[in-house]
Amino acid sequence: MPSVGVIFEIRRAETLPGEVVRVCGNREELGRWEPSEDAESAEADVLRLRTGALSYPRWLTPSPLWIEYEDHAKDVGSPQLLRIDTATTTVDSLDEVASEYTHEAEHSTPSRSLSEAS
Repeated sequence: MPSVGVIFEIRRAETLPGEVVRVCGNREELGRWEPSEDAESAEADVLRLRTGALSYPRWLTPSPLWIEYEDHAKDVGSPQLLRIDTATTTVDSLDEVASEYTHEAEHSTPSRSLSEAS
């Protein structure tokens, strides 16, 4: 099964000394929404972002998180494009529109911006 290495980056995470930034999500690889507090485990280390005196407030995962996927090629007509307006988009609205967009892409509709979908 193919896999892809994902590196997470936050460019402007204003934090206080001692605070920790971790990735979590609904997949097993992302901790099932429960970030590990065990700093010694390899799993927790991959999901914990790092920063330093020269890179702050930029945070990065120390190495790629390898995620397996299945490749299901499907011809949906012309290439599709989803534009995201980061000034007005929230994670919740992105999830909702991405789901709607995916459904529309399967029916070969033209691309549209996220702000037009709202």
